[in-house]
Amino acid sequence: MLGILAVNAASFAAPGSAAYSPDIPSPGSAADHWAFAFTFVFFEGKMRALFSILFGASLILFIERKEAAGAGSAGLQVRRLLWLALFGLLHFALLWDGDILLLYAVVGLGALFLRRAPARDLALLAALLFSLWQAWGSMTWLPTVWQEARVAAGTANVREEAAHDAYLAALRRADREDTAATLLPYAAEVSTRLTKRWDHPLAVIAQTWGETLS
Repeated sequence: MLGILAVNAASFAAPGSAAYSPDIPSPGSAADHWAFAFTFVFFEGKMRALFSILFGASLILFIERKEAAGAGSAGLQVRRLLWLALFGLLHFALLWDGDILLLYAVVGLGALFLRRAPARDLALLAALLFSLWQAWGSMTWLPTVWQEARVAAGTANVREEAAHDAYLAALRRADREDTAATLLPYAAEVSTRLTKRWDHPLAVIAQTWGETLS
């Protein structure tokens, strides 16, 4: 949990994109860059993976404990996940749009259907899904990475430079909107989140379910 906090802390004090660069919202110092590199290498992704594994283990431990006591284990676990989904929606609406409780509730429901599969089949399925998911993500972002590299090297053509400028402008506009919403009075911030970013939890699920389920 503290490792995840180390990654998210930057986005508590700045636009959400600050978690991805030491130079947002303003150019960082050498210490900022070293701190970002340390967090990226030792915490980013790794703590989230450990948390997902622990959550999956908790599903099985709860079910096994209830089965040993003669209780309806699967039904109780589904009820727990539905409550978790509710808390996730409240967390998003009232506190922070970086909520992952809803994600874990939705993916947890899917994981329940796989719990009786042999361990070998689960391991193969997880490895295949994770590999395909990461490959898809890499292929999605590679054109942007190559374009940025060509712009930085001075070898980009006019069309690529214009596309890169438009991409950066869109990111900066989103940062300004994020900052403005965060600085609103609490009631106005909640209203903005519910009216303009109501679909954000769904986007988080769509973008991360493959990694989390794996």
